[in-house]
Amino acid sequence: MLQHAGLYMAITVAFALFLNSVFAVAGTFSAESLPTEVRYSGLVFVREVNGVMFAGTSPFIATLLVGGAGTGPGIWPRTWRRTGSPARCAPGGCRRPPPVRTKGATVRA
Repeated sequence: MLQHAGLYMAITVAFALFLNSVFAVAGTFSAESLPTEVRYSGLVFVREVNGVMFAGTSPFIATLLVGGAGTGPGIWPRTWRRTGSPARCAPGGCRRPPPVRTKGATVRA
C-alpha cells in the first residue's frame, strides 16, 4: 500500500476539491430556491454538517478500504456498473420525476 500512497493521496485530494466546489455553490442555491420559512428551519445547516462529517471523509475512508482489501481500484467501477446500472434503469426506473409545484411557480428537477 505504501508504494501507491501518492496515488491514493492524489485521488483523495481530487475528491476533496470536487466536493468543495459542489458545496461552495449549494448553499447559495438553497437560499435562492427555497422560501424564507424553509431556509431558516435548519435545512441548510443540517446539509452542511452532513457534508462536513460524512461527504468530506468518504474519499479517505474509501481509499483506505480499497487499499486494505488488497485489490486495485479497477474492480470497484466494474462492480458498480454491473450491479447499479441495471437496478437504476429497471423498468420504470429511468423516468424523469414530475415537476414540483410551488406557489405560482413550477420547479423542474
